[in-house]
Amino acid sequence: MNRFKTYYHISRVLALMIVMAVAFGYVAAQATFTEQDAIDTAASHPVFADGLARYEDWTAAAYNTNNAYEIWRVQFWDSEGEDLAWADVSPARGKVYSYEAHFAASEQQTNTAYDVLRDFIDNEPQVLALVDDPSQYEIYVDYDTWGRQWGVYINIDIDSLYFVVRFDGETPDDLENPELQGVYFPNVISYEEWQSGMEAQAIAIAFQDQAIADVVNGRSWTTEVEQSEDGSWRITFWEGDISLAEVVLDAAMENILDYSTE
Repeated sequence: MNRFKTYYHISRVLALMIVMAVAFGYVAAQATFTEQDAIDTAASHPVFADGLARYEDWTAAAYNTNNAYEIWRVQFWDSEGEDLAWADVSPARGKVYSYEAHFAASEQQTNTAYDVLRDFIDNEPQVLALVDDPSQYEIYVDYDTWGRQWGVYINIDIDSLYFVVRFDGETPDDLENPELQGVYFPNVISYEEWQSGMEAQAIAIAFQDQAIADVVNGRSWTTEVEQSEDGSWRITFWEGDISLAEVVLDAAMENILDYSTE
């Protein structure tokens, strides 16, 4: 073996030894942290510290992902084994990078939030644009553990409203700087439900006409309902491929504009 090849071979061996040494040192550095270190890192985060304090006999486990970022995955359960939360943490840096927690607000936290939310809803311009005096109506509040935000339900019977409010911070105790995130109308049905209801109403009104009832009674009939561009409703009664009767209602379904029978 000439000197060049010998030098090249020795260089490769040294390089490989250095890489192995670095890798061994990296793994050894990760190995200095334990499963409990990872759990403690996650449990020290404000969201977890607050949430876990309300559960007795919760359990946790963690595993070292051995990825390049020194990340451990930590999992928490309640005493019944139900999922409470997970977190990706670095014990080496004492940092929680990402997590998902499902800790419900306590009764005390809900009561405290109620007063803050009551004042906010009663004075929020976007709410006042919909309700002249929100303070005259009862409200109910709930905490969204997934979105870490509060919901406020205003009981106005059929016109009830639901508001989503978010505060600065990530726990139910954080009640600074409320901001309205969304407005929902609980009693507004889907378009499909509305359409189905309108069609049923149109058929019922058309069937009230005695001439139509006389034609379709005793027959195996089906119906087809269409709304015209002018808003009027056309109801066709069919027996197979035969049209038994047609009825046209006004847009408000208050009057029969026209009808015909076979």
